[in-house]
Amino acid sequence: MDKVRVGIVGAGGIFRGAHLPGYVNVKEAEIIAIADPSDTSLKLTKNILTKKYFEKAKKIEEEGDRERAGNLREMVREVRYYRDYSEMFSKEDLDLIDICTPHKYHASIAIDALNNGFNVMVEKPLARTYIEALDVVDAVKDSGKYFQYNENLIYLPPYYLSMKLVRSGEIGDLLFISIPASHGGPEGREWFWSPDIGGGGAMLDNGIHAVTVSWYISGFDLKPVEVKSLNPYGLSIRAGFRNIGGMLREIEVEDEGVISVRYEGDRGWVTALVEGSWIYKNIPDYIVIGSKGYIKWEFEGNKEYLSIYDAYGNRRRIEIESKWVSTFEAEIRNMCLSILRNRKPMIDENIGLESIAIVDAAYYSEMLGRKSVKIADFKLYAKKLRAKLGKKAIDEFMLKKLEYFKGLK
Repeated sequence: MDKVRVGIVGAGGIFRGAHLPGYVNVKEAEIIAIADPSDTSLKLTKNILTKKYFEKAKKIEEEGDRERAGNLREMVREVRYYRDYSEMFSKEDLDLIDICTPHKYHASIAIDALNNGFNVMVEKPLARTYIEALDVVDAVKDSGKYFQYNENLIYLPPYYLSMKLVRSGEIGDLLFISIPASHGGPEGREWFWSPDIGGGGAMLDNGIHAVTVSWYISGFDLKPVEVKSLNPYGLSIRAGFRNIGGMLREIEVEDEGVISVRYEGDRGWVTALVEGSWIYKNIPDYIVIGSKGYIKWEFEGNKEYLSIYDAYGNRRRIEIESKWVSTFEAEIRNMCLSILRNRKPMIDENIGLESIAIVDAAYYSEMLGRKSVKIADFKLYAKKLRAKLGKKAIDEFMLKKLEYFKGLK
């Protein structure tokens, strides 16, 4: 096998705008089929896919590789499109399923794909709740297939370079990270604001980026042990009303989340200040503090730098290359090479599970009056709920979140 045969489930914005441009540059991947229940999405995706791959083929041909250019054009012509992903599973010979759907469908489709013998990668979050994610982890174990939890930001140059500098001891022992994940909100995409489909708000959708990245920089040998929803914002509905999909209405999920996470292990502990916000940044800028210095992400004119400061304020700068690899391209290539080389992805189902455990423990902390929560205690609570209610435990925990945020209005 020299290429991974890929089936896509979900032809919406995250695929068309992020994954598809990545696939164009991943020579180890061959898109075989795409499934989406919407004819409109499939037609739009077919047009964009054809345009992007033909542009790539033309460029390759101009560089002298006519054979590869011809193969790309042929691949585009042969891609099959399905309204039902189950039909795609039954008819196609695939090595990998790439799940790019709204959050509600991540777990169920991943489990179906694994049960059908496919390797799987899924966009963040792994599921809507920790309880739901446990079913995915069980399915991975039973299937023996490879699973990648897609957190693209670990490939973003400032975070990737920070990880290397921290691991090399550049700033001494790592102590603290502040990492905001914030923007104005996904007003144009209604499902993000649905408690049932999205599973939560800004903390689950956006904050989980910062959660996983903070752990990645701290080191996956450390374990997340404690979470606290922080004053003055915690996990909260701040704006109240939003113009969602062209209609002004009340929101039912948090548009702000600020938490602390504690990671511990044999080499010590790290505290992360994490924000997931749909109401812009409300915590200090990105900074990584160690026992002998700190790292900042800085801008000057049209250039970006990672700056390392020592205890005396002396600065060493590393310029960030503007034409670095796309983060989505990087995660796709990583999974394809894992399959081709028979090596388990580092960012696997367990990283996804612990990331959603951190986020759910943050919701739990908020519901307990912003008390500090041991993640082990939250997991015990969740597993007891699962044992008592079975599949209904997922809905029960989501209902508890919804009722809490309703009470904030």
